[in-house]
Amino acid sequence: MSLKRRLEIARLFSNGQKITGSCFNLLWEKSENFRYGIFIKGKSLNAVGRNRIKRKYREAIRLNRNQLEKSFKIAVIPTKLADQPRFEQINAEINRIFLRLNSIS
Repeated sequence: MSLKRRLEIARLFSNGQKITGSCFNLLWEKSENFRYGIFIKGKSLNAVGRNRIKRKYREAIRLNRNQLEKSFKIAVIPTKLADQPRFEQINAEINRIFLRLNSIS
């Protein structure tokens, strides 16, 4: 389920813990339900480019969601926008970070 409420997003950005990946940053906090959002600055790319990146990250999260043992609120902030990473790289990085979240919490 996606993270849409402005108050929830603001709380996650101010209080969430950060994990830095090779092609994105991830903010997280424990939650009752798994919720996520993918946030890209509007001025960084055109709409087609932003949507393409978001589709890659959504699919990687969908494929690796079952790796998480607990529920979290997650904000994914892609960092390499000029040279877009391949889906395989994004998927591997999401998998690695989700496994790391299990060991942290």
